[in-house]
Amino acid sequence: MITGNWQIGLDIQSDNIFAVGVVRCRQGWQLRRWWQIPLVGCGADAQSLAPAERLRRGLAGWHKLLPYRHRLRVSFPAGRTLQRQVAAPPRSLNEAQLGGYVAQSAIQQLQIVAEPLYWDYAPRVGEVGVIDVTGGRKSEITSLQNTLSSLHLRPEAMVPDACALQSFLPWLAQSPAPWLVYATAHQWLWAGAERWGMYERQHCPTLADLCQRLGCSDGDIWLCDREPTAAAVNRFDPWCVFAQLQPPLPTRGGDFAVAIGLAIGSIAG
Repeated sequence: MITGNWQIGLDIQSDNIFAVGVVRCRQGWQLRRWWQIPLVGCGADAQSLAPAERLRRGLAGWHKLLPYRHRLRVSFPAGRTLQRQVAAPPRSLNEAQLGGYVAQSAIQQLQIVAEPLYWDYAPRVGEVGVIDVTGGRKSEITSLQNTLSSLHLRPEAMVPDACALQSFLPWLAQSPAPWLVYATAHQWLWAGAERWGMYERQHCPTLADLCQRLGCSDGDIWLCDREPTAAAVNRFDPWCVFAQLQPPLPTRGGDFAVAIGLAIGSIAG
């Protein structure tokens, strides 16, 4: 698809908001603009959502910088989601019936009376008869939606931040089983072809610990970082997906990995 409409990825982290605007052209993805917006009074818990007031202050008036025709995807913390796998139904169901079946099957696995959840699901890649299910607390998602709406921002999709990293996997085709990783001071976000997630660094401090949890070798890990280091680890520059860039570019380009993954990800319809 070639389009002049901007696709925008908005990644809300604990201390900053990262955003990029891109368009799809004949040569590939073209960067139109990027933003890094500090959040005032940030906390140390990287899993928690940015409080509504800090988000409003950070994004106040930001919608005025966006073109009228755009499609927005916003990150949601992977650590605030639930993931389950359920068996596909034995017979064909319509969309509403399938949604009800998936939600009920996932709730039965939880074996608890949970607060209302929003569910998203998709057939597992490469495994027939299995559906991957992701749940997010309705109260948290609705709160974020309401805050964005008050800022005149209406996302077409809210995506777990780690899941957004899967958008880069086609650029790692040379690796037989790549795991893409974005590291912050407090967490590892990771994504492979069939699953994605987050590990807190206080429980998984080193890259070797991460490899053990993922069941892979360090040669399968690709760390989102534009800056080469002496460490013997594969580096993936998330900005390499662009056929055209608009300098100047940010100094810490790896911090935009989720935002770029959101922007180049697909939106149904």
